[in-house]
Amino acid sequence: MARASKALAKAKSGSTGTSLATIDAELNTEVANLKNQIGAPSGNKIKIDATGDIVLPDGQSLGNEIQVAVVNFASRNLFYASAYNPNNIVPPDCYAMGSERHDFLQPEDDSPDKQADKCGGCPLNAFGSGNGGIGKACQNRYYVAVVVVDPDNPDAAGALDAPIYLLDLSPSNLKSFEGAIRAATGALGHWAKAQYTVSAKNAGTYAKVSWLDPEPNPYYAVHYARRAEVESILFRKPDFSQKDNTPKRGRAPARRAAAPARR
Repeated sequence: MARASKALAKAKSGSTGTSLATIDAELNTEVANLKNQIGAPSGNKIKIDATGDIVLPDGQSLGNEIQVAVVNFASRNLFYASAYNPNNIVPPDCYAMGSERHDFLQPEDDSPDKQADKCGGCPLNAFGSGNGGIGKACQNRYYVAVVVVDPDNPDAAGALDAPIYLLDLSPSNLKSFEGAIRAATGALGHWAKAQYTVSAKNAGTYAKVSWLDPEPNPYYAVHYARRAEVESILFRKPDFSQKDNTPKRGRAPARRAAAPARR
């Protein structure tokens, strides 16, 4: 589990401002449903190379460690029947997305080859169904909308027009994120009240991403107010315009072959 910043223990749990008090009350309501939330991307997607290099959409490298504030995040399940081809990117055959935990999701009705009525219990969402028997055929991912905190100008993260980026967390990078979310919620009352250090390093063919040192986010009220902006980022549907949408017969067996994991 990521180490927690000492600042968390010293953080105040309340707010003296009326508007912040209202926001705090709404965030506290969300905490009651947190167990249901944790357990085609926007052009503002941050790329994390297999080397661990974190790169902004304009090509600027930020090194292998950044600090971010999380505006919101969503769960997504993606099943690809075909092998990954970087020269021919295709949408998933079956997918689900929402604010609930991955097992609580339901495949979207526009999935070209819907595999089950619910993700929980689907044989392709079970360990051992993919990746040589050590993973899932269906990929559990998090889409995380973040504001990057500039260490040379940290107050810029509180601007109403601060850029919002998308981090796409692969199955191998979920536990650290969930642990940081829980730690921040326990210390500050809600994960949105924290800033996080995101660190990446090479782990062979992909980058291992760790979420470290959650500490108080002085601009959480601003970021909370921007949640509506990230709906289109977190819940953007795949582009099926170039895919054969001919209805398929039947559903996948428990050990149906699937594409290699997309990191």
